Amino acid sequence: MSPLPDDLPSREALVARLVPSMILSDGSASSMTPPPQVISVRDPTQGAKDRFSVRGNIIVTGGAGTLGLTACDALLEHGASGLMILDMNPTSAQKEIDAMRLKFPNANIGALKVDVTDEKGVEMAVEEVCRVLGSVDALVCFAGVVGCIETLQMSISQWRKVLDINTTGCMICAQAAARRMVQQGTGGSISFVSSISAHRVNFPQPQVAYNVSKAALLMLKSCLAAEWARYGIRTNSISPGYMDTILNEGDGIAEHRRIWASRNPSGRMGSPSELTGAVVLLASAAGTYINGADLVVDGGAIRCVFGSPPDRTPLTRKNLDAAELQVAQLRALLRSLHPDLDINAAIRNLDTSSGGACLPVQPASPVADTDKPTLRTYEWHEGSLSERGEQADNASVPNDGMANLPADENSGYIGGSAGSQLLKDIAFAISNDVITRHASENLQRPRCSTLATEPFLDASIELSVTANRLIDNYFLFYNTCFPILHEKTFRERVSDQRSRPLSPPLRVIFYMVLAIGDWISARGPNHSQSPFYHAARSCLTFQMLESGTVETVQAFLLLGNYLQKRNRPNTGYNMIGLAWKLALGLGLHREVPISHETIHHERQRSIFWITYCFDNGFNITTGRPPTLSDGFIDTQTPKNIDDKDILISSPVPPEADYPTTYSAIIAQTHLARVAEGIYQEFLLAKTAGTKVEYRVAEFMERSLNDWRRNLPGYFTNDEIPSWFHAPREIVLWKEQNLRILLWRGSRDYHGFLPNKQSAGIKCLEVAMQSTHDIATFCAANETALHQGIVWYATYFLFQAALVVEASYLQNSRQKYGEDDSFREHALCQARSCLTTLARRSDSAKRCIEVLDSIHQRLQGLVANTPDAEEDHNTGALHDAHIDLTQPSPGFVGDESNFGLFSSDLSFGGNAVDPTLRMLVNPTASNLFEDMPLDMLLDNWVS
Repeated sequence: MSPLPDDLPSREALVARLVPSMILSDGSASSMTPPPQVISVRDPTQGAKDRFSVRGNIIVTGGAGTLGLTACDALLEHGASGLMILDMNPTSAQKEIDAMRLKFPNANIGALKVDVTDEKGVEMAVEEVCRVLGSVDALVCFAGVVGCIETLQMSISQWRKVLDINTTGCMICAQAAARRMVQQGTGGSISFVSSISAHRVNFPQPQVAYNVSKAALLMLKSCLAAEWARYGIRTNSISPGYMDTILNEGDGIAEHRRIWASRNPSGRMGSPSELTGAVVLLASAAGTYINGADLVVDGGAIRCVFGSPPDRTPLTRKNLDAAELQVAQLRALLRSLHPDLDINAAIRNLDTSSGGACLPVQPASPVADTDKPTLRTYEWHEGSLSERGEQADNASVPNDGMANLPADENSGYIGGSAGSQLLKDIAFAISNDVITRHASENLQRPRCSTLATEPFLDASIELSVTANRLIDNYFLFYNTCFPILHEKTFRERVSDQRSRPLSPPLRVIFYMVLAIGDWISARGPNHSQSPFYHAARSCLTFQMLESGTVETVQAFLLLGNYLQKRNRPNTGYNMIGLAWKLALGLGLHREVPISHETIHHERQRSIFWITYCFDNGFNITTGRPPTLSDGFIDTQTPKNIDDKDILISSPVPPEADYPTTYSAIIAQTHLARVAEGIYQEFLLAKTAGTKVEYRVAEFMERSLNDWRRNLPGYFTNDEIPSWFHAPREIVLWKEQNLRILLWRGSRDYHGFLPNKQSAGIKCLEVAMQSTHDIATFCAANETALHQGIVWYATYFLFQAALVVEASYLQNSRQKYGEDDSFREHALCQARSCLTTLARRSDSAKRCIEVLDSIHQRLQGLVANTPDAEEDHNTGALHDAHIDLTQPSPGFVGDESNFGLFSSDLSFGGNAVDPTLRMLVNPTASNLFEDMPLDMLLDNWVS
């Protein structure tokens, strides 16, 4: 290098001067900027770390400030071996520096007091850095001052101070560091911290000196990048926006902070940590080809400039969302009023002079002939946009997805196994249908308007933070119970939707994943119909039924299950029926011999058996005849494999001996096949006007005992993942509910062995144990309960409580004895648990009111019985002192009930996982899923 002149040449000397030329690197091996060597790394995680690793020793000026300290920490995190902070007052950050030394014990960390405008002092500091650290490999210049002074009042000394520190100081430090880098022959990285004020005049503060100094810094960066590239030195800059540091604190500039935030698309100031990515990138191995660049880190501020506030509603995300929602609601309203209207065509043909288009008006429905006798046809109308949608919005809710509570005659066919039939039997026996009328009049809640809020469907689906959260909720709380989707495949497909647009079935699946994730995470009892469901509904086309794909089966499964949980059981029933027919059409019920199995084949088996379970559960819940038979099914049940991180085309891994996503549906599949046999017997007996023979019920109970005995060890092991506790419990609750159905539907005594325990006693014991198990689990996991768990707990618990009430009714003419105290305890447990569930479920609240009404009338009935004691209890159930963690007194099991009341098979999990929540249910709204109890009271009120 040429010796440095002390002064610039005089005016006369400029006439005959020789101008030097810049020399560029030729990229050869002898050059100081050859391409970096490419190193292949097998571990992708390690490869990513290496790509953004920071090597060598780094100088950070102004490093004692908030931005400098945050950057220092990040550089050390990424591998810097040495760090030297140059600052006017490094002792002000001594505490933070000591903390960094503890955090990074292998790094050499120091601090020097330096004035960056002192050329000699900076040179000595760089010499000291080389002595202590061994080299200088990178320089990051944070040192700077602001100075907000009106230009007319600014002194030249103030002007010079700002430029000296912000611009000249960077030049002095860069020059000293670059000389060292050239001597070392290793090149290096220099980063100046400029500002968005270098790009524009910011409002409202006057800061001419600061703006000029930072703009000059950008030109300085560009010049040095061109000159020093041949030495392997890369020079770049970073232009931060307004950062939330101590310099921008204080009440005196509160209004300024509001203005800065309002003029930024992000609506806020930046955090110091949000600047570290740019700092690390420029100093890391990933930035070796970045030279002369300026990285703007400002939340979009300089790209969104406007002269004055707009004379209209601010175009904020909130206001835009509200406007889009209103437009979507208006479109939905138009569709409900005129389904055949082409809204887009009507808008195009809109007569602007008249100010609107005339929409065809639907003729009013003819007045019904009141003298004509009504014939029950079981017609139903559930859709919010159906012809009866407007009426339904103002009417009481006719259906519930559990089929447990009273429904009007327009609720579709509800058969004998539905829980609502048991409620009717009790009501009739007590007071000639008073309970049913009371429930119909007072317990059904008005339905809120559910106009579809269909969002605008762009060509590509943008994943927001909210969408990602809902997807996470779906896979954590729903898919672990019903693995309808392969998580890795779904996430990759959605993230790739820009290059490969989603097909109609996949769009339905995407929006249903969001809808279920939205519903499952709702905290309160009043959860309106999700707009994501309406988006999925708008994607349904007739063309989807003109082709058969597994994706279409998945779409209808999600729709049906969600609709059941959201109290649209008939619509959900139809959706599950479509999924069932599509699955048969695809041959999923047949096992296809193949040479080697992949995850894809295993997924098809899972989808078929989920469809089987949904259909089976829906039939039992609603009391409708089955549409399937095991005789023609030969496909294998799913394997217990862990495929979360495996590609769909990969070979099937060995089965795991711990809970996986498939564990619950495997147990559910085997239980559903047993349930199918029980339900067939029940329907045959019901059709013949009788009950299942005791010995037949005893034989079928052995199937349930075998099912429980064959459960894997993790169904009884306490050492299981917390997410599996809830799925496991729901499967076991379902099995107990099946036992209740079995014994309430059978004859009370054995035809040849009358001394055997009666069916009524068996049924009562199972119901009391079921009540105890559900109440104990919900009490232990109250904070972790979500809508899926609440739905199943309410469904099973209410039916078990009805059985206990029915038993109380059977013995109403007997003396009030010890057995009645056990029943009272169980009912108090049930009510206490339902009170907890009612905080998140309106259905649970309605169930409490029904139980209270029944119990008051039963107590009154006992009081009027001649043999009854005088000191009986009356009124609603009281649960103030119920210990839900202890079993009810007298709970002693025997061989016939397979030890349900002993400690051997007590499955009280301590963690509630949302995964199993949708176990047997066929759709999302059927709260009391598939264990009907109707027939059980035939002989109880004689």
